Amino acid sequence: MGEFVRYLQVFQPNKDKRIESMELRVVANNFEGELTITDIMFQGGAQVTAYIPHTSEILKLVESTINENDTAQGNDEYQNFPPEVYEGVKNRFFNFIGRGHEVIVIPNVYHEDYSKPIMMAGLDLTIYPKDNYDLLKISTNFGTQIESWDRVYWGLFEEHPLHKRYTKEFYMSGATAGTEIKLHTSTRTATVGGVPQPQGIRHFNVGEVNGETKILTTPRQSFMVMPVGSYRIRVEFYKRVSQEISNAWGGVDQVQYMRDTGIGFTGVAEFTQYTLGGGKI
Repeated sequence: MGEFVRYLQVFQPNKDKRIESMELRVVANNFEGELTITDIMFQGGAQVTAYIPHTSEILKLVESTINENDTAQGNDEYQNFPPEVYEGVKNRFFNFIGRGHEVIVIPNVYHEDYSKPIMMAGLDLTIYPKDNYDLLKISTNFGTQIESWDRVYWGLFEEHPLHKRYTKEFYMSGATAGTEIKLHTSTRTATVGGVPQPQGIRHFNVGEVNGETKILTTPRQSFMVMPVGSYRIRVEFYKRVSQEISNAWGGVDQVQYMRDTGIGFTGVAEFTQYTLGGGKI
């Protein structure tokens, strides 16, 4: 296929009349082969909108080879599956496992050549909790403590994780052990057990203090986009627990709140890598 050609045509309609419809005919003389028209655009004004390339014209899919023998030691065979060589791998994936609040590090580098420039990538997470839980928070690892008057447990738990805000955060509803949880940036899909999760601001009941319900109001949900290099994400599973806590006035507060109880989980992190292609910009 040859290069695409952009044709511009200027016309001045009658300003005293309103255009209800237009008919466009394409005529090709002394022509053989296939004619492809990709876009037709009408716009007013004296300036023409600049050409905007499709992502396929400026990005190139990275394909790599994974040789399991490179990391094999001795007779490295698991359940009669010896190390193999996989060529033309397009999607990178990492298995992960954790218990309690964990920071997971995922490398977004071209493993065959760490100096090769690549693009940022959308991260797809699929997680399976090993225990029942009441709230899940997935975020980046870059954030700060919020002001005391904005904390959901005001006056309690100075270092509670829910009193921190991160660059990107996504909150999920509670579920039972083994439920499949998806946070897929590539398709902008967020589900818990197949149930779509709202992507706007959410309000979660996160406990009570002396009978007063505590509502966590989240920021707008954000998917995870990986920059080049090492990317760190936080996985925080919470369980609702009850506790008596002494207060500053010598009394006891009856508190029900979300706590990291060491809930275990497994999962897969997957993404597709691109580098700059050879298209015209």
